Amino acid sequence: MTEDKKNNIRVRFAPSPTGYIHIGNVRTALFNWLFARKNKGVFVLRIEDTDAVRSRDEYVDAIVEGLSRFGLEWDEGPDMGGSLGPYKQSQRTAIYEKHLKSLQERDLVYECFCQPDELEEMKKRKLEKGEQPIYSGKCSDLSEKEKRALRGEGKQPAIRFRVKQEEIVVKDLIRGDVTFNTSTIGDFIIFKSDGLPSFHFAVAADDGEMKISHVIRGEDHLTNTPKHIMILNALGFVPPLYAHLPMIVGDDHQPLSKRHGHVSIKEYLEEGYLPASLMNYLALLGWSSGDDQEIFTPAELIKKFDLLNVNKSSAVFDTKKLNWMGMQHMKNIPDTKLAQLVIPYLKSEEIMDCKKHVTEEKFDHLKKVVNVLRPYLSKLKDILKYADIFLCNDVKYSDEVTDLLKKDESQKIMKSILKYLPVDGVNKDSFNTVLSKVKEETGVKGKSLFLPIRAAVTGRLKGPELVDVFPLLSFGTLKERFEKALKI
Repeated sequence: MTEDKKNNIRVRFAPSPTGYIHIGNVRTALFNWLFARKNKGVFVLRIEDTDAVRSRDEYVDAIVEGLSRFGLEWDEGPDMGGSLGPYKQSQRTAIYEKHLKSLQERDLVYECFCQPDELEEMKKRKLEKGEQPIYSGKCSDLSEKEKRALRGEGKQPAIRFRVKQEEIVVKDLIRGDVTFNTSTIGDFIIFKSDGLPSFHFAVAADDGEMKISHVIRGEDHLTNTPKHIMILNALGFVPPLYAHLPMIVGDDHQPLSKRHGHVSIKEYLEEGYLPASLMNYLALLGWSSGDDQEIFTPAELIKKFDLLNVNKSSAVFDTKKLNWMGMQHMKNIPDTKLAQLVIPYLKSEEIMDCKKHVTEEKFDHLKKVVNVLRPYLSKLKDILKYADIFLCNDVKYSDEVTDLLKKDESQKIMKSILKYLPVDGVNKDSFNTVLSKVKEETGVKGKSLFLPIRAAVTGRLKGPELVDVFPLLSFGTLKERFEKALKI
């Protein structure tokens, strides 16, 4: 890394607002953010919205909201400005036209009138001959007269970049030197026939104008890099350093998609995955700290992050590992904070009355509930698996639970336990006393004793330990549930 780039770290995350932000894009944003923060650099958010048909403001808003909720903050961007803006490509037309004019004056580009069907036919013929399907250069030397005639036919030209024959070496910080021969690229379009810049031109021009020192992006962009370097050189910019991240794949080693589960950060956040646990998990998709540590705070990630420890091979997205990591991060949230975080999920399912303020008494009870359920939470929405046990007056019985409670032995247990429930409630000590008395009276023990009791009280055959459940239920609630079980 040159001394200038060391001292002036500027990275960018440049999503296209054509949909909700993909989990793979978020990983890219995270690596850029970590690199910038580790090196006391600048993290830029740039919106690449030159696709006028598919780009929508609601997706821009979703990108900003998603990254913010995820825990990333940027130093320059469309919502906060900066000295090298604007930060939406749709607002940078004058900049692109200035650079195009410079290329035209030096004959580094030319107008191409070839229509899509013609280009497709050219490509087909080359493939049939076993040749690289690159543009033939048909329009590279058209006379002004020929151009006027083509315009007269109603044809609007695209602008192609003249590619000179050379080898371009991409000094990738992750993959090492990667060499490309431009003979396999051919003259490529930098302005479309509708007058808008191509992705390649806008990206390269923006990286140059915004003084980006490092481009950290997915490996699917590696083959685009020679084009970007050619444009940057032609415009008089020093190309940034590049680092191409491994792809994220599903457990079938295919690119991550809907069939593997959620793919947008919006969905994960709505499910209630903690931003810190998501950040921790995504950081380890393709990167390691070099030791056995797996659980990191954001501050620890910043301290340890280094591009030298990014892998070359694809990273497998493992939901089970994500959920395990979610559980580890849940352990560190204070009861009060966790209770506050789960309330929206409880209200959405009407487990808590959303029309009324949560009273201090109810909130104190909720804090005790979340402390019991914490080991079962990978994400906040998981509270719904067991919350009704503690927060609803009644529990529903499945057919499986009903069949168990109908058994004579279960009915005997229900009658016995009702005799010994203390009217002032059950604590952990009295819980064991009650069960000892029931065991002695009924002669039932072990799983045969505990399972019917669990079924009657929780409506489930597995879940939180009963010794933790009983103290959080009043005598009246316990009595009602055992009486209900007796009436089946």
